[in-house]
Amino acid sequence: HRLGILKEGYIYPKQERGFRDLLRKRMQLVRQRTTHILSIQNLVYRNIGKKVSGNDIKHLSIEGLAPLKGSH
Repeated sequence: HRLGILKEGYIYPKQERGFRDLLRKRMQLVRQRTTHILSIQNLVYRNIGKKVSGNDIKHLSIEGLAPLKGSH
């Protein structure tokens, strides 16, 4: 702090801290969802050799997995 290289931190007012925490949690969940979608894409490509879009994975059902199983 003496060197003046650190920025001054912002302390949220008490009434806004809950909202800030909700935004942080939402961002964490969005990152996790993206990580899982990418993981599934990689698994399908490695094991079956097919590229599957993120939208297809989001709408995938148990019945939708059957064609992937038979194409190996």
